[in-house]
Amino acid sequence: MKTKRFQTSVFVKSGFTLIEVMVAGAIFLILVVLLASVVHSSTSLSSQATARLEAVRLTREILALFNRDLAEAAMTRPALGTNVPLQFLVNPDNAFVGPEFKNPSSIFWQSTMARDHVAGNVAVVGYFVQRPSSNQSQLRRAFLQPQDSLYRLYDSSNNWISSNVVGAFASPSGPPSTANSDQGWVADGVLGLWIRCLDANGSVISNDGAGSPRGYAFDSRRGFRSGTGTNQLIYATFNAYPAFVDVGLVCVSPRDVHRIDSFPAFTATSPDNMETEMAAFLTSFNSANPRVKSGVSILRRFPLNRS
Repeated sequence: MKTKRFQTSVFVKSGFTLIEVMVAGAIFLILVVLLASVVHSSTSLSSQATARLEAVRLTREILALFNRDLAEAAMTRPALGTNVPLQFLVNPDNAFVGPEFKNPSSIFWQSTMARDHVAGNVAVVGYFVQRPSSNQSQLRRAFLQPQDSLYRLYDSSNNWISSNVVGAFASPSGPPSTANSDQGWVADGVLGLWIRCLDANGSVISNDGAGSPRGYAFDSRRGFRSGTGTNQLIYATFNAYPAFVDVGLVCVSPRDVHRIDSFPAFTATSPDNMETEMAAFLTSFNSANPRVKSGVSILRRFPLNRS
């Protein structure tokens, strides 16, 4: 008897269902979005870190420039009761330098960096912060040679710094002084400049020789008081220069300048609290400008050559 054999075939359907394809696609899109987010965050953090490093580098370069210029400050000690043209000024009276250039401090002095000794051997140097537009803040440097037309050190020793002198180095597009091709621009992104003067003990000078409080302002011809009680020394009878100068800067990277929306008001009431006031300004600035992530606050102390 013959047995019939039946062959059975199994057919397997190849490919995926539509649902499976949709699920796989959704998972893929989620992974792409997550990867893009990680890349964007990494790029953003890298960009912020680079901008902050740029702000730190900018600040250090400016402080190096301050160090060079302050090292050449021209100083003299005249005979008792006499007056001399050489002077060291922080925040001069508004009659000479307007408040728009005190952000919050400006500083001016004489220097031995004059290149032409025929007309004289002392140059005029100064630093101030200017805000030429709503989102610009620049550090500017005034520099006058003795042969410049605005130079008034010897023929008008009480008016050697004036609004005309500052103005010659203040406008981004304005003309320079007669014999100086440098219009004063140093750097963009400098939000504020703080200056305070200190005595030989490293104590903040806040009173002039007559005992009047001066705050951040300093005028070497007014003298100053150092120490307290029986140890107090009064420098009021000669051109009294500070022993040290603290220079504080709050800066952002120049690439972030266009992201500035507004500038908060400065807090500059007590030089004893200079570090705190600088930090408070930077905090207020960061709150008012969330798109700017590169703000730094740095303070350095420089000795003056008092020989």
